[in-house]
Amino acid sequence: MWVKFSDAVDHALGTMHEAALANSKHCDATSLVGQMRLSADFTEEEIGRMAADLIIAAADTTSITAAWVMHKLAFDSQEQAAARCDEKYTRNVLILTGYIA
Repeated sequence: MWVKFSDAVDHALGTMHEAALANSKHCDATSLVGQMRLSADFTEEEIGRMAADLIIAAADTTSITAAWVMHKLAFDSQEQAAARCDEKYTRNVLILTGYIA
């Protein structure tokens, strides 16, 4: 499981970094990255690092949410029963917690 997560994070960070670098070279006001370069004079490296920070923040938020959902389920027998009876509910929880893609 950890290897899948690590590979996914590496891929996402690499993709975001490449996209930020490619976008920053255009430097026009039609994109957020271009606006950042024009208004604040961010370097390509800084933009790439900010893109990576956004990915990491999203992963952190997702993991905290998943832990909270599992905690709430552990102490609520009615929600546990609903989860057992509702395939969509169960699938969403399993996706959120990373057990299935």
